[in-house]
Amino acid sequence: MKSDSFKAITIIIAILGGAGSISSWTQPNNHIVAICCLISTIILCLIFYGISSILSYLEELGAGKKNDNNATNQQVEIKQVEVRPKNGDWMCPNCNVVNKKSDSSCNCGYSKVDEDFWKCPVCHLKMPYSLGKECAYCHLRR
Repeated sequence: MKSDSFKAITIIIAILGGAGSISSWTQPNNHIVAICCLISTIILCLIFYGISSILSYLEELGAGKKNDNNATNQQVEIKQVEVRPKNGDWMCPNCNVVNKKSDSSCNCGYSKVDEDFWKCPVCHLKMPYSLGKECAYCHLRR
């Protein structure tokens, strides 16, 4: 829609600029003014035609339209990656955030256990965090 208005402006500039050039040419000793008027008209027409071309291309792409939320929702596949703590860092059993070795508590409020163990809720064994997220006895994943 906007590209059509710029095309119309281009045509109006071409007509008025051409008419101004012709009228200046007919005046005695105004040939330089007529040539300057013609050159500036051509430059303006090229600029406005370029703008209309860019706008029509953007309209073809659908720019400037409000998106329908139902039509544009795309399913994104999220891969879960198992993160293991390194160099003495520890993973919070409450929120699964890896914390630095020097941190005594997690941002979620969980305090680090002194021995770096977690307790299995099924068999009640204490398992070291270094063995991972699975209980060695009942194979429950925390």
